[in-house]
Amino acid sequence: MLTRQAETGVTRKRVGFRLLDTKRAPRQGYPIMHAGQQIGVVTSGSLSPTLGYPIGLGLIDAPWFNTLSTFDIDVRGQLLPAETVKLPFYRRKK
Repeated sequence: MLTRQAETGVTRKRVGFRLLDTKRAPRQGYPIMHAGQQIGVVTSGSLSPTLGYPIGLGLIDAPWFNTLSTFDIDVRGQLLPAETVKLPFYRRKK
C-alpha cells in the first residue's frame, strides 16, 4: 500500500479547521462541503476549552487541499462555515 501511494500519490489529506460563528462542535462523520459538493469528512472535533471555539480534523480530497482556505461543515443539514488552521491548534508561548 505504501509503495502504491508513493507511486500514485494520496487521494485524501488531513486538514485542521475551526468553525466560525458558532459554538457547535463538529463530530466524526459530518460531511465537509464546498460549492454544494462533498469534498471530505470530519474525523474528530470538539469545543476547545483552551481556545474557546470549535476545532476539528478532517480528511479532504487531495486536489482541494492547497486550494481551499474556507469550506462548510454539514451539521445535521445546516452548513456551518469553517476555515483551515495550521496544526497544532495550540502553541505554548516560550
